[in-house]
Amino acid sequence: MPISNVALTNTFDEWRVTTNQLIVVTNDLLGDGLTTYRSVTANVVTANTLFFGTLDVNSTLTSAFGQANSGFDKANAANVIASAAFDKANVANNNASNTVLRTGDTMTGTLVVPNINVSSNIRMTGGLVDTAKANILSQTLTDAATITWDASNGQIATVTLNGNRVLSNITNIRVGTYVLHVVQNTSGGSSLTLEQGYRFTGNIAPPLTTTANSRDVFTFISDGSKLYGSFIPDVG
Repeated sequence: MPISNVALTNTFDEWRVTTNQLIVVTNDLLGDGLTTYRSVTANVVTANTLFFGTLDVNSTLTSAFGQANSGFDKANAANVIASAAFDKANVANNNASNTVLRTGDTMTGTLVVPNINVSSNIRMTGGLVDTAKANILSQTLTDAATITWDASNGQIATVTLNGNRVLSNITNIRVGTYVLHVVQNTSGGSSLTLEQGYRFTGNIAPPLTTTANSRDVFTFISDGSKLYGSFIPDVG
């Protein structure tokens, strides 16, 4: 709302009305209006002398808004820093919650983590390992002319044959036990040729059961390089 210039000859009541209108405008635009009111009235009253010149309210309010926005920007930046600090605190808290406490040679407490990746050795000299509630990672191999088996995705694998296939040498092999389920599709009649990394008695791979929907199971013991296998045919 524009405010008319007021000459020095105006009465005190006119000055008061005009000033009140100015306060209403600044309050509506800036909430409490205190900062803007002070900056505006500094242009109106100087050294207790009543003076009204040409007052550009829009310019004054724009300046005040700029100062307010600058304050909000600083507050947002502080909030980002605080959020990062909270994130670090949460990570530290989670690590603390999953800490196993050591008392002498006895480990107490419960370690609860989704995955543990160990790049070196874990050695146990006593006690028992409870695997009753554990599942060994398994996978379904993709049927193709040459079937691949990446052991890092599971030591137990299942493949359904839709034709005569070749099984390439397993990759990412470790010392341990491996199991392969070979299933015929609804038509049956498919063969599977295993490459040289799979070893059997007399270097002769056993023939598959070719009945439709039949299942053969290969079990392998690995030395970390090759798989030495045994065979259970037609397990249903």
